[in-house]
Amino acid sequence: MNNKFFVGFMLLCLLTYSCKNKSDKVDSEEGTTENREIKNISELTFREILFLLHKENEFGADYHGESFGQEALSDIVITATTKTDCGEEMALVNTSSEKQAQIATMATFDFPNNAVKEIAMVYTIAPGDTLPIGRNILCYNGEKYTITRKVVSAGYVTED
Repeated sequence: MNNKFFVGFMLLCLLTYSCKNKSDKVDSEEGTTENREIKNISELTFREILFLLHKENEFGADYHGESFGQEALSDIVITATTKTDCGEEMALVNTSSEKQAQIATMATFDFPNNAVKEIAMVYTIAPGDTLPIGRNILCYNGEKYTITRKVVSAGYVTED
């Protein structure tokens, strides 16, 4: 009886161990599984590029050309915060100590044979706050692509 229990226990352990090693691993840089083929950069959609360029806490709202003016432009700075293996983490800084600002940013890039060339986002940032907006380099499928970010509109949020 003890031998059957021991053999059964060993088989269960072996099965558990082998299943653990066969699970799909996620590549955090690209959000894809190893068992799936990675798309060519020219095949990526706007949405896929958006998710590659931004972490979960870096999403603003989609920008469609509404202008906030330029009055807050002198208080907004784009800065590098952390150096990584793939470029630098970029952030918006509101240097105003009193006024909340609404900022529209543009990320531009040139991925070979891809029609998507830019992504615009809107962020609201508190006085004196720093807000991450993504990296200045995209590492994808063994290649590095430069991402240029600029502020296109920056106004103060007014209380109505």
